[in-house]
Amino acid sequence: MALNRTSLSMLTPQDIKNIGVEVGKVIEHNVTPALAEMHQEIGTIKGEISSIKTELGSIKSQMVTKSYLDDKLAELEGTTVVRQRNRGPEG
Repeated sequence: MALNRTSLSMLTPQDIKNIGVEVGKVIEHNVTPALAEMHQEIGTIKGEISSIKTELGSIKSQMVTKSYLDDKLAELEGTTVVRQRNRGPEG
């Protein structure tokens, strides 16, 4: 039965109190556990993100920079040119 203005006026204060109690039970049995589970999952995700940040920091600390790599390639090119010149035209 749908509630309309007339049927609402027929509710007693005790009926309203009972409705509030039932709504509270629904929240306690459904919403509260769902929120608790979400809170736990968020904690797990935070831990995973922290671990990823640590790994990323380690990767960054071991990674070479473009300028370092450019310098090393230039040195290698220079060394290669010197070796080719020392060999002479026959080799």
